[in-house]
Order: sequence, then structure tokens, then C-alpha cells
Amino acid sequence: MALSRRSTLAVLVGGTLAVAGATVPGATHSDEDLAHAVLERHLGPIRMSPEDRTAFLSEVRAQRPWLLLAEKLAVIYGAAERLNTSGIVRHAPPGNRGMIIGQYERHLPGEFQ
Repeated sequence: MALSRRSTLAVLVGGTLAVAGATVPGATHSDEDLAHAVLERHLGPIRMSPEDRTAFLSEVRAQRPWLLLAEKLAVIYGAAERLNTSGIVRHAPPGNRGMIIGQYERHLPGEFQ
């Protein structure tokens, strides 16, 4: 049975995220932390108080509820963000999950500006 590089990489990333999720369950990022990390990656260093992050995400939730990630997907993506493997996770998930993460990555900085 031959495995492609992409399949092997997806299995490795999935295993790493499973281990990270099992070993650090209390250290999950909130939605605000994940959004801040994405914004900093795209826009550079941003100084935002936790209250401002909460207000920003509340506004996004009110105007575009489809933009925010589902809870399980946000946990997986948050773990990938902490492990600096978010680029791999964007391309590895099956179905439309990669597209959902891509939309989040594209639209969140647009909402911020």
C-alpha cells in the first residue's frame, strides 16, 4: 500500500495535534487569542487589549456569524497555531474544512481594517 506525501503529512499533523490536545487540554486558546494570532501573522504586531479583542469578535459575530470557526475546528486550528503548523493544517483537512479555514484567514484581517 503506497501512501502519498500529502496523506503521510496529514497523518503526522493529525497525530501531533491529537497528542498536543491530549497533553495540554487546559492551555487552549480562546477565540480572541486565535483571532489575534491570525491578525498578527497577516498584519504584523498589533497591540490590542483583551477587551478590544472581545469587542472586535462580538462585532464580527453579530455581522458575519458564518466567518468564525466551529468550536472543534477552532480548537484544532488553535493548537496548530501554537505549534506553528497552521499552514499545513489549512491544506490538510478533508472536505470543506480547509476552505472554511481559508475563508477565516482571508476575511478576518479584512474585518479588522
